[in-house]
Parts: sequence; structure tokens; C-alpha cells
Amino acid sequence: MKINKSELAIIIPVGNDCRIENCLKSIENYANNISVVLINNSGEKSISNIISRFKNKINLKVILSNSKNIGYLRNLGIRNSQAKAFYFIDSDCIIKSDSIKEALNSISKNPAVRGYIKFEGASKLCKLDAELRQKRYDSNPYFAYCPNLLIRKDLFDRVGLFDEKFRYGSDGEFAKRLVDLKVNVTYKPSIEIIHYGPKKDKKVISTWISYGEGRWRRYKNSDIKEKLNGMFKPILLDSKKRLSFNLVALSCLICRWYGWAKMAIKANFINSKEI
Repeated sequence: MKINKSELAIIIPVGNDCRIENCLKSIENYANNISVVLINNSGEKSISNIISRFKNKINLKVILSNSKNIGYLRNLGIRNSQAKAFYFIDSDCIIKSDSIKEALNSISKNPAVRGYIKFEGASKLCKLDAELRQKRYDSNPYFAYCPNLLIRKDLFDRVGLFDEKFRYGSDGEFAKRLVDLKVNVTYKPSIEIIHYGPKKDKKVISTWISYGEGRWRRYKNSDIKEKLNGMFKPILLDSKKRLSFNLVALSCLICRWYGWAKMAIKANFINSKEI
């Protein structure tokens, strides 16, 4: 299936993240004739002002939403586009120069494509977190995490959209669904983005707790073996790495397990669709 530029839509959820400016700048340089669907749930005038500066530079469609559920936001972008394929990135990402061309070539030949993510951080802790996240994502490059993920519409028609009940982790649940259905995901490292980590150290903690919450949702209906894999893999500790890396890795794993335990306890007391 040949996918032309006019048939590809870039889907970007954005909250209160001023880094969307650099994200849109990177798209402006390379994405002529490609539609960009931006789902804005920030409610901040400053974010709206940044976005408005690109309306005459990019084929940009802005959708407003009050939802915090990332799966719902991405689905909203899909439903408001006539594209035949979708390229999912985040507001804190920069698309490298040749990635759009590579993305079009790859998604024309494959129903699901994942590109390479280069993680970067600002502070010392955030740099260690970026190194840790790099190891986590590189451990299984064929698992269809967002961002830097391309999916053709006909695959969504076959396997369904992202789970809208998840505030976090809907991409992981979708990726696991592809694995269960034996859908092959193509890995193309030439499709590259730079993913900037949190600006504040405390955000690192909340991010890893969110990972744990998402993992619990993904594996809550799995058998015990899969649950154990979900809890402990990848471990991320590495005897070849320096002590500072392993201390951060252990701390982040504890945060991930805390997020898992938090959701498991909540599920025992609350019968909620959000769980």
C-alpha cells in the first residue's frame, strides 16, 4: 500500500508543555503537505498562543479536549483525520531531518513501524533517567510503544484503537495486543526522534510511577507468568554500568512497583471504569 504525504497524519497530544514549540518547528522544516492533528488539553493560553503561531506554516488541525486519558486523546486525533496512516509523537519530541521520508517509505510497506528514540535529559538525575529509559526502550525495539510509532488505518480497523479508559499506558496495552494477535512490528532505526526528559527531577519519580500504573492495567487479566514478566522485566540494573546509574535504576524500579501496587490496591476497593 503506497502512502503519500497527504495520506499521513502526525498525531500529537499536548498538555501544559511549552516544548511543543520546538516539536512543531522540527515538523515545519520537513513535513510539507502532511497533516498534523494536535489534541490540546492544556487549557493554558500560553500553549494556545504557541500553537497559533504555526497555523499558517503547517497543515495543522487543533482539537480541544478536557480528557487526561492519553489513549482517548490519540483516538480523538485518529477519528478527526481522513489519513490512511498515523505517526504518533509527543510534544517533547524533535523529529530528525530524514525521519518523515523514512516514515513514509516504511509505513507504505508495513502495517506497524517503530522508529528509534534518542533520550536526553537536562539535570544530572534527568540524564541518568534518560540513560535508563534508553536501556528500557532498546531492550525490545519491536514492542509498539509511543512515541515514534506509525500505524496504518487498516491495522486499527482490524485490531481496534487505543484503550480510552487508561490515563497512562494505553500504548503498552495496544502493543501487547499486537503481540497477542501475532502482528509483526517493523523496527526502523533510521526513523529517529529526540525525546527530551522531564525538566524537573521530581517529575522523574511521577513518570516511573505512571509506568507502573500502566503496566498493571496492561497485565491485570494475564496469567501469573505474564504478570511476573510485567513486574520485573526489563530489570534495567546492569553490573557493567556505574553505581550512580544502578542507584537510579533501582529507585525507578521501586517507583514502577509502587505504581503497580497502588493500582492493584485501588482495584480491590473501587469498582471504577478508570481502572
